[in-house]
Amino acid sequence: MKRRSRKLKTAPIHLEKKTILTIFGISQVAFALLLIVSFFAVSGILLSLKVYFYDLFGLGSYLLPFFIIAFSLPILSIRPKFIKNNTLLGIFASILTLTSLFAPLSEDLGGLFGTSIWDVVKSLL
Repeated sequence: MKRRSRKLKTAPIHLEKKTILTIFGISQVAFALLLIVSFFAVSGILLSLKVYFYDLFGLGSYLLPFFIIAFSLPILSIRPKFIKNNTLLGIFASILTLTSLFAPLSEDLGGLFGTSIWDVVKSLL
């Protein structure tokens, strides 16, 4: 009996790495802009997007779109002097720190991440 050899199926579209990174970067910028627009939404899916990210990050959700845009600039091959890997990590850490500082005032202001970080810090103190 003859065995059938299966050929590996390749992707139907062959894109260069730069093209994939550009699509990823543009989608991140579009998501950040949607998040900014959702802050002014009164109803619909944008309101649920705002509520979801506010539940996660609290007041830090208002800074998150700017972090996403800053994160997507190097992916789009736009390299300003002030955006480097350590700067992006510092911005994200400052957003998390800010949310954790608002957590003692109110769990809503801190969000899920801020409240979790505050609980860890509070147990250490």
